[in-house]
Amino acid sequence: MNSLESSAETEDDLSLPLSGSTLLHFITWNTCGIKPRRQASDNDPKLNDVLDQLEDINSSVAFLQETHVGPEDGSLLEDVPGWKSFFTVFNSKSKGVAILIKDTIKDFEYICHDEDYAGGYIVLFCRLYGQLFTLVNVYNHKDDHTILKRLGQYLKNTASGTLVVGGDFNTVLDPKIDRSGTSDNHQHKAFRGYLQEFTSSLKLVDIWRIKNPNLKDFTYSKKTKTSNHSRLDMFFMQQDKAPCAQSCEIHTVPGISDHYPVSLKIHVPEIRTMVYQTIYHRYKKICIFTALITNVLKELQNLDPYKSAG
Repeated sequence: MNSLESSAETEDDLSLPLSGSTLLHFITWNTCGIKPRRQASDNDPKLNDVLDQLEDINSSVAFLQETHVGPEDGSLLEDVPGWKSFFTVFNSKSKGVAILIKDTIKDFEYICHDEDYAGGYIVLFCRLYGQLFTLVNVYNHKDDHTILKRLGQYLKNTASGTLVVGGDFNTVLDPKIDRSGTSDNHQHKAFRGYLQEFTSSLKLVDIWRIKNPNLKDFTYSKKTKTSNHSRLDMFFMQQDKAPCAQSCEIHTVPGISDHYPVSLKIHVPEIRTMVYQTIYHRYKKICIFTALITNVLKELQNLDPYKSAG
């Protein structure tokens, strides 16, 4: 192989460092409702406590599960101070998901959104800082065994740009490290196959596990005699976009839900940086190709036709 060709292949695999990017901070959290709590001394909705925690964690985009928003509760999420809201209306006692976009994200462009008929997921198509995103919030309810199949088929046909899937999946991917105790949960075992099929069909990877390959931590605690703990709440991204994830963490927030929120920070490259990258790589290829042609011409000029004839 020509040395220039070898150099071209090597350099083409190198990515130009991004001179400018924006850090987006996502949160996924099963809040176990957002309405006023029965034991509360005031009548303030639980949503206020949730919003306070989102501020403390410095969230830009929030995926909430188990909002328990029925037809009579929609006003709770219709006008959330400081946030744009997209949510399902299903049942006042179960299910329900919402995506909140903070108003401080000035470069947000709404395209459209779609909802699951059973209140199990919501998909938001939008642009954030000029980049196309498909944001998916899922609550994998224990009685709905087809939600991930429905969602997977839908996303295969519609997902565009950077796909971010977050939510409560009601199962763990690896019971040996994602659960406490020695026995596998029967429900988790049944749901695991659906989740594995969903992630493999869309080439999704578990970002928290990638960032914490050997760590054992949990997002859900069930108060029983054995105190079971599980990592049910996760963020997924497609494998080729996973390097954009800077970090993924579990936050200990007591007193609001039996689930802990999970955060994900993603680098979003600026448009001008991406354009510069594209121009840079194309120019580099042209220069290498020109050098190859020049070398060939020089070799042809150095040939002695009389020597070859003799």
